[in-house]
Amino acid sequence: MKRIAIAAAVGIATVVLLAAAYFLPPYLGWHVDPSKVVAASAILATGASLAAFLLVAMGRPPVVARVAEASPLDKDPVKQFVALFREPEPLTITAMPGQSVGEMTVRLGDLLKNPEKNAAKPILLTIKDSKKDVFNPVRLKELFEKLKPFTGFQHILLLNDKGDFIGYLPAETAKKDFTGENAETKIAKFIVDILAHPDKSDTLRSMKGAGQDDTIAETADIRDATKKMWANDKVQGLVVYRRLKPVGVIDKQSILALTTYGAA
Repeated sequence: MKRIAIAAAVGIATVVLLAAAYFLPPYLGWHVDPSKVVAASAILATGASLAAFLLVAMGRPPVVARVAEASPLDKDPVKQFVALFREPEPLTITAMPGQSVGEMTVRLGDLLKNPEKNAAKPILLTIKDSKKDVFNPVRLKELFEKLKPFTGFQHILLLNDKGDFIGYLPAETAKKDFTGENAETKIAKFIVDILAHPDKSDTLRSMKGAGQDDTIAETADIRDATKKMWANDKVQGLVVYRRLKPVGVIDKQSILALTTYGAA
């Protein structure tokens, strides 16, 4: 209300000044050049317009304030863009070195008999390292070929022998690169080598995945995610943590879109 009153006062004062500048001199018998009156009126009008603009600008919350109130990753609207690994409840498959493909997929049961019919079944694949053995790329290729028909197969987590997070891969990319020609070579590079050398996990970014450093707590906000994204333009997404455990992923496009349209 105070801003409205000030704006009204500015408007009334401007009208009074313009009217006085135009009508008062002739009334008092003063000779004034009409062009100068018009110029003075224009100056007054410009000043009044600028004052009104500043008044409106002052009434808006500054951009800094909006950024400071950016939405946390576990709150709307940002949480809608986080793909959670275990929601809806997926069928979790754990692959370990030394297992046969039958042992790896035992939990799929009858789903494998008609994968097209059961394609939408949510599946989460965790590939866990072991100190006792090393993965055979040929066997992993067979595993990916069995999982390829399942559209509900969305996420792959790489874990060390203790169950700690090493890296993430989107299943859609893995279905293309880990089946068909040269699949064994790519599996050796992006899975077997990464499990042996977690410090090289940033190479997973080239498959639209995430390395062990591409993480963020779910209590962080979209501003924090944007800073981490811009710190390295090769980062393709961030794995979201909850109490030291990876629970989901938010991709680069979602982070940039939320930032552009203001998730605050």
